[in-house]
Amino acid sequence: MLVRLANLLIHAAVLLAWPSLAQPPAGPASSVADLLKDGPKGMLAIRAVQGTKDGPPVRADDVEIGLFHREALIKRLSGKLDDHGELLVADIPIGLAITPVVQIKHAGVTYQETGPAMDASKPGANLDIVVYEVTEDAPSWKVSLRHMVVEPAASGFAVSETLVVENPSDRTWMGAPADQHNRRATVSIPLPAGAQSPELVQGFHGWCCSELSDRSLIVQMPLMPGTTTFKFAYLTPVIDGSLDLRVSSPAEVVRMAVFVPEDNSTARPQLVTLLPSEAAAKQSLRMFQGDHLAQGTVAGVVLTAPAGTETAQSPREGPDRTFALIGASVAAVVSGTLLFWFLRRKSA
Repeated sequence: MLVRLANLLIHAAVLLAWPSLAQPPAGPASSVADLLKDGPKGMLAIRAVQGTKDGPPVRADDVEIGLFHREALIKRLSGKLDDHGELLVADIPIGLAITPVVQIKHAGVTYQETGPAMDASKPGANLDIVVYEVTEDAPSWKVSLRHMVVEPAASGFAVSETLVVENPSDRTWMGAPADQHNRRATVSIPLPAGAQSPELVQGFHGWCCSELSDRSLIVQMPLMPGTTTFKFAYLTPVIDGSLDLRVSSPAEVVRMAVFVPEDNSTARPQLVTLLPSEAAAKQSLRMFQGDHLAQGTVAGVVLTAPAGTETAQSPREGPDRTFALIGASVAAVVSGTLLFWFLRRKSA
């Protein structure tokens, strides 16, 4: 499970960068491509695998290939699957180490995978990409993990969240009926009271496919089978001496964890329990955990008189926003360690 989650995070990070592949960047990346033009060439075999039970054979789908060297795009290729759902791509420059990132558009949905590294010593590679049929019916999706890491900020607190959503079906859900802008919502993520300045970190496709509405982050992308990881951050104010970190469950939440600073504040948990934790102790954090929270359940922690706060205030734009982003980056490193420990504890 840990390996699969790590792969999902890597794929999600590349997906955020994919829109920039429309044209290879000028400058050093183009120069590298020129240097590789006359060097050795490799071959990539791509195969689309039908992931929907009794689904039709996959054929004639459009394929886009981005070739990366040290995270820089050096070449973009395209093709089409044959009647067997396969595409053989030759003329891949492998004078330097190349990592292929492949997208297949099937039934109106784009599926992406990162292939193995290729170079002169590994000129050939195979890549299977699972694709699915689509459905208009909402699956019984759930949140297998939601965890929050809270840090003091210049005006309030910065919160970094990870949400792992699981679609147990074998079809991609296109979403609720389209709104006036032809956008279709799939996952709605309620935020705490007063949450402001949200930042999309991973798993989203930018604000073109996301919306903040009624204190919830609304994902407007198809929900694929399996697990999808969303990471995001925001600022929360201290109001009347309290920091309210309670949220409503968008679906069944199998496990929720809230990590708050180990200070002199008083914590009032709701449907979560304070746990002694080796990992939390090392990070000077208190860990609260709740399991199997039903859809619509409100759970979390309210901190009274959090350290470093004096009066009620709301987050402001400007320097505080920059601080929140820096804080979120720090929290992401902390939460990575905690997430590993957390999942290990879950499987124990």
